[in-house]
Formats: sequence, C-alpha cells, structure tokens
Amino acid sequence: MSSSRKDDIFLVYFYLKKLLLGDKMPTNYAVYLSAFVFCVGLATLLTKRNLIGILIGIELLFNAANINFIAFSANDTAAQGHIFSLFVIVLATAETAIGLAIAYLLYEHLKTDEITQFTQLKEEE
Repeated sequence: MSSSRKDDIFLVYFYLKKLLLGDKMPTNYAVYLSAFVFCVGLATLLTKRNLIGILIGIELLFNAANINFIAFSANDTAAQGHIFSLFVIVLATAETAIGLAIAYLLYEHLKTDEITQFTQLKEEE
C-alpha cells in the first residue's frame, strides 16, 4: 500500500471518528447531566409505588454515579474510573436480576406489585 493511500485512510478514520464521537464533553456538563439523572432517579425512587418503578429509580442512581466516574477519569491515564464504572454496571445487573426475581415471586404470591400491600412476607397458617 502506498504512503498516500495510508494517509488517506488515516484521514478518513480521523474525520469519521471526530464526526461520530465529537470533541470531549467538558467535565462540568457531565456533572450537570449526572446531577439531573440523579434527581430524576431519586424522584422516581421516592414517588413510585410499584417494584418495577423503584428498580428503575435505583438504576438511574447507579447511572448517575457512572457518569461521574467516567467524567472525572477522562483525563486519567490509568482509567480507574472506567474500571470502577464497569464494576458498578456488573453490580447493577446482578441487583436488577435479583430484584426482578423477588418482584416476580411477590407478584406470584400476592397478585399485586404495589409495595403498600407487602406488609408481611410470611404465610399465615
């Protein structure tokens, strides 16, 4: 492959990357986005009465934390925030799986997903 062809391929790659990814987002914008997502997650967590809505609120809280981890580790060469963010994603996935399993079992037992109906977990004899 000729040198000019390699340069052309590199330029196409560079411009496509810049077009698709754009410039790096400033850290303060990421913090504002994270605060907004956290507030929406907290409002969802506090206002919803069913289990699925509460799980969605918890996921939004985790995502807000992940946005902060990524934003503050953007200039870090060790990428510790990225690694910690992946760890949080794995934990959130496990939490969602367990939460959905509990929600399914409670719904199957009590025929409702309203959390106000879950006053007792032990069967009456």
